[in-house]
Amino acid sequence: MKMKHAALAIALAFGAAGLAQAEVTISGKADFGVQARDTGDSTQGAVKYQGEIDFSGRDKLDNGMNFIWTLNQEINNINAGSSYTANSQWGNRDAYGGLEGDFGTVRVGKFRTGVYALTDDLYGDTGADWFFSDYGRGMDQRADNIVGYTSPVFGGFQLSADYILENQSTGRSSSNGYDVAGTYTNGGLKVLAGYQGRQGFDGTQDVTAGASFQQADGSYQYGDSLNGGSDDTDSQTGYVGAQYKFQNGFGITGGYKYMQFTPNTTGATYGGTALNAGEDYHQNMYNLMLSYNQGRNDVYLGYTYLEDLKGGDAPSDSGAQAFSARYNYHMSKNTFAYAEYRYVKNDANSAYSADDDLYNYSATSAGEDTQRGIVGVRTYF
Repeated sequence: MKMKHAALAIALAFGAAGLAQAEVTISGKADFGVQARDTGDSTQGAVKYQGEIDFSGRDKLDNGMNFIWTLNQEINNINAGSSYTANSQWGNRDAYGGLEGDFGTVRVGKFRTGVYALTDDLYGDTGADWFFSDYGRGMDQRADNIVGYTSPVFGGFQLSADYILENQSTGRSSSNGYDVAGTYTNGGLKVLAGYQGRQGFDGTQDVTAGASFQQADGSYQYGDSLNGGSDDTDSQTGYVGAQYKFQNGFGITGGYKYMQFTPNTTGATYGGTALNAGEDYHQNMYNLMLSYNQGRNDVYLGYTYLEDLKGGDAPSDSGAQAFSARYNYHMSKNTFAYAEYRYVKNDANSAYSADDDLYNYSATSAGEDTQRGIVGVRTYF
């Protein structure tokens, strides 16, 4: 349910009752649950709360186009204060303005990149999103300085193209990025593909590309409180995926992600191992998810396989396998209860987390497996 205010209170205060007002929408979600997570040698229980609130607007212009804008805020207690979420600031997720018309939509500001949006939308509320969707060495999920275009849907196809102004963060004219993505939908079939390239971005300020470093307890922390990384980094991310939903409620989803990462200066590490400046490192990732959606019930079973990092002096046995199972029970159009279990089988030199933030709460030591169970309720408004 969304709340729309055709006449804003501030307009009344200024006596503008006779003026046409822009449409403003308030929407979002709230998620509350109880979870237990195992990081290898440590088991922790926690109450989780997480929510998003979105203020967006649309104003019809005299030429027939719409001016659109969005400000979005996330609040959560699991990753509170981390550099990964920066959840104390308005617009920490989306903050943009743009134009909308028959030609499509143009936006400028901060929003999800095309490649990330493909998997984020496809795997949302399934339990499989945190690993396959979120992981990408050097992949920009939500760019701070981005100009993007999204086409209308034509013949089942929809395309997007983004340009990322990395130089606003680095001050170097050679620092930039781009992202192209597309989907094709025909009945129960959906095909997705995307590619992102980034040049010269600052890996010391990027959670996916910073240094992973060993903590006092022996665990490796990937990205939060960045104290390393290459300040001149290149990356490439490619994704292809497909989904088919049968009329009987069953479905199958599969995907492949290719990631290449080049630290052009020293400072970047992987699992505590220093990476060579100027070397290309790459990883492959595969996902398979089975689903069943019928009436009030959703069931999802997911498997993700991350290969070892290859290139230069990359450590062997640096991959992982992730398993997920989730059940949703819909209590209304907007609210559902859920139970979810995740398990990560880490290789000898990896320590990935089963928590929502893949880069936090990693294994107590490299090679330890991690897992998480949670029951909760989520509502959209």
